[in-house]
Amino acid sequence: MERNSSDGGGLGLGLILLALGVAIAKKIVENSTPHQDFIDSDLPDLKKIPEPVIPEVKALPSNRQLTHRKKENRIIDVRKVVRPNPLPYHLEKGWQKNGRIYQGYYRCRLGAFRGQIEERFNGDYKFYIFDPPEAVLTGSHKACFTNVGAGRYHVHFGVNSEDLDGGIMAVERLLYQSLKRR
Repeated sequence: MERNSSDGGGLGLGLILLALGVAIAKKIVENSTPHQDFIDSDLPDLKKIPEPVIPEVKALPSNRQLTHRKKENRIIDVRKVVRPNPLPYHLEKGWQKNGRIYQGYYRCRLGAFRGQIEERFNGDYKFYIFDPPEAVLTGSHKACFTNVGAGRYHVHFGVNSEDLDGGIMAVERLLYQSLKRR
């Protein structure tokens, strides 16, 4: 049997390249640092942030089928089939109430930020955020945030919010708009 010397050389070269690739990958892993979006702010411990409740989503039929739909020669009133999520937004996002104080996190695609909401006697709410990122405090909505001490900022709107869920959504929208411009 004749042995082809070029086959052994190709195998040896392949093993050398494989070893180099493994060494490079190990070096990259050793030298990598965890990614942080907002270096200036103290990020909450992700293990302590409660997971939001994911509601069951059901698709609505098209507009022409919104009220009635035929199935097996029967007419079905679709309004009786599709039900909205019964959970209020603040419960869906994990906010918890203790007395007249709600504790939770304002969430947007760019982060989660610890917040607090005071329920007032006259039916409105005061919204607070702890240690917001610098982009929020220097952005176009900086006038909406007032420092009240100890890293706590009052978030105020043009009109007082008499709706807890709407206020949470408004703060989350302010955060997202400020952070996406950075």
